[in-house]
Amino acid sequence: MGRTGCAGLDFLLYGAAAAAPSVAALLTAALGGGRAEVRAFLARSFTPRLSGGCLALAVVLPLLQFLLPWLLSCAVAGASLTPARLSGSEVVVILWALVAEEGGGRGLLQGALTQRLPARWVPPAVGAIWALWHYHFYLAGRMETPFLLLAASCILDSYLYDWLWRRGGGNLLPAMLYHCTGNGFIHLFAPVSASGSSVFAALLPLAIALAEGATLAVLDR
Repeated sequence: MGRTGCAGLDFLLYGAAAAAPSVAALLTAALGGGRAEVRAFLARSFTPRLSGGCLALAVVLPLLQFLLPWLLSCAVAGASLTPARLSGSEVVVILWALVAEEGGGRGLLQGALTQRLPARWVPPAVGAIWALWHYHFYLAGRMETPFLLLAASCILDSYLYDWLWRRGGGNLLPAMLYHCTGNGFIHLFAPVSASGSSVFAALLPLAIALAEGATLAVLDR
């Protein structure tokens, strides 16, 4: 996905590429069983049973994951305490995450791997594939996050996505909201907005692991 020289067209192509997982999931369903399978896939992905606690967790936990390392990096590295200001295009990208990826990531891939792998291997497998999927954004110069940091975060995050998916009976809404709010807080508190702080980069995977580990330990009692 290269640059065309037209900012508007580049933005549309970026959005199309970001939506590839969900588009692929719908195409897979359509090729496998036509409209009936598409309807069945959507029915599985948006079940009536939905926990309000899952939705609340999908908003609060990303805030803690990114806010705490950012505050520590500001204290240690002397970065500005002012969060980044979001442009209009960034807001669109953040909101686009609601529908762009989770149809493929948690809707198709999670379900398929759950049927084929032991339960303990599903989150790291989904996380690794999810991280590798971002390669084209790096080739196009669209991402600045170090890839190893992204991969570690994707794999760790997949454990909570897995919990949300299972607890919601396969409902994608908690995962979609978690992805959207997480992307929003990335833009607000990312290493770039913390003056490229290596402290933030080092603490982020640890913060994700601790926050999710503590949350899942409490919720699974």
